[in-house]
Amino acid sequence: SKWSPHGRWPVLIEGDGMFAGMFIRRFHPADVYRRESIAAPQTAKIPDPQSIQRAVVNAWGGNPAESIPAAFKRAGFIPQGVIYLSTADPAWTAGVALAAGRGEPIAWLDGDFSNPNGELDSNASRSLMQTVDDLAQSTGYSWSQLGDDIDTITICRNIAGRFRVQLPGQSANVTDPIAMTDVLGRTNQGSRWAMCGWIFGDEVQSAYIAMCSLFLDRENVALLNGHPIQPGWDQFAAEKAAEILQPRGFHTTQAGGDQMLLAAWQQRNAFGLTADVTVLNSKGNWDWFHLYKDQVGYAEDIPVLNVPTALHMIHSFSLRYPEDESTIGCRFIKHGVYAYVGSMWEPMLSAFVPPKNLAERWVNCVPFLIAARMWDEQGQAGTAWRIQTIGDPLMLCIEPAKIKKTRIANPTKPDGVNVLARAKSLMQECQKSGDSRAFGEAVRDLVLVDQDQIAIALWKISLKRDLADSSSRFVLGALFRAQDRENFIRAWKESGTSNLIARDMLWSMFTPNLAGFIDRDAVQILASNLRGPDYFIDAQRILPIAKSTLGPAGARMMLQRQLESMQPSAYRQKIADLLAVFK
Repeated sequence: SKWSPHGRWPVLIEGDGMFAGMFIRRFHPADVYRRESIAAPQTAKIPDPQSIQRAVVNAWGGNPAESIPAAFKRAGFIPQGVIYLSTADPAWTAGVALAAGRGEPIAWLDGDFSNPNGELDSNASRSLMQTVDDLAQSTGYSWSQLGDDIDTITICRNIAGRFRVQLPGQSANVTDPIAMTDVLGRTNQGSRWAMCGWIFGDEVQSAYIAMCSLFLDRENVALLNGHPIQPGWDQFAAEKAAEILQPRGFHTTQAGGDQMLLAAWQQRNAFGLTADVTVLNSKGNWDWFHLYKDQVGYAEDIPVLNVPTALHMIHSFSLRYPEDESTIGCRFIKHGVYAYVGSMWEPMLSAFVPPKNLAERWVNCVPFLIAARMWDEQGQAGTAWRIQTIGDPLMLCIEPAKIKKTRIANPTKPDGVNVLARAKSLMQECQKSGDSRAFGEAVRDLVLVDQDQIAIALWKISLKRDLADSSSRFVLGALFRAQDRENFIRAWKESGTSNLIARDMLWSMFTPNLAGFIDRDAVQILASNLRGPDYFIDAQRILPIAKSTLGPAGARMMLQRQLESMQPSAYRQKIADLLAVFK
């Protein structure tokens, strides 16, 4: 609400600190300020539409009493897109940020449209299409075809990811669902009037997605090719994008062939993936993916991300269930992907834009998500089809030399407490205090503002003083990025942490070394933190070393304990079968 034509700055919601920390590590801010929550989460009020509108108007220098279009008109600005949101849905945090940052009117899309894992039938799909069209009409801008005022729509809310609707131009025998983001923004005749992006999730992640889109540069590109090196596949080779990107100043890392065998993949990503953009080619299903020579990786092999990443993934089904942690798409999103091009059903390879063409579009200022779309004239894949586009549709991926990197002093007095200054004060308190809480808060703040090495040093002091119970869970990410397996295990034992990201860091660090690893503490921690719902994947990987380290009885206990904690399912049966043949 304090943005204005004179200055804008990232605004994040801290939550557990993961997404805020990722953003800060990449953005490198001069200062970070923390504002105290105005209410406890359970009593916090949903903002009213008027306060959201005032924030957008203020960002464009308008009169607080006037409408968003009036503020744009005063500024001589015509928007390129419309933001669809509901104050009843937590993704409003992304909607208001993008409306203010990009200059887009807001359309209030209320109602129940299922959830991202869900599906709408033909009647519900057509009804929602009409509602989206009507709301675009209500903005007062021209919208009904590409090239007029409104050419993008951003859906900031829960909505079904799959639509079962038949539009003109599609193959008559197509009975499977199609992507919501490739249906909305089309007329009933099937022609496209807008490109669609989609943001969903809680307030913390939604704000993070918007801030990454608005404020981050995209300079470092990972080109990872798991496809066979043979005709038919080679035109979609990820590394071909380097021919376009490298001469334009992008930094690219490339991997293909034997570098994309499963063991090489696990070794390369053992301590996380650091890339602004990742182009990944594979094939498979929603919970597994083929690497080179058809070696199979699983959702559990999706890398931890050290910085925010935009992802283009040539693969079938990765976004079929984008809120199911056992799937590839959800795992990437939970790890911090903020823009994602992927398939929600079997699309056929020709539905994807080849990476070299993708890069050509990027460097010519075609936005990231829009560059991944086939046009209406390009055959079946140009009709409403199966490629899902998650994120801000106006986000660019242009060459670094064209980015004007200037910063001015914050034109308003910052609210809140300078986080680094507070951490320094807490460190002084730690020197003379026996309070583990001070250590915990100081380590948390240091990690948040990208001071990993200082955080680790302070945690080691707390460990020596037997005061590490509060700080250990906050230092895990710093130790992971420092590639310090030994102290990661020590911190884990002190913290007892067991959330998704911590478990993925744990397994990522140790999976490449399981064959010869003999540290009993690490093996016990791994055995007690198998990742579900398909616990079989981790169980079979650790079983040989568990037998040699914990003994047959300890390995059997690992399986038995996991079996007893599971409800009847196919996943449970796989563990039961493994236990039955265990010797």
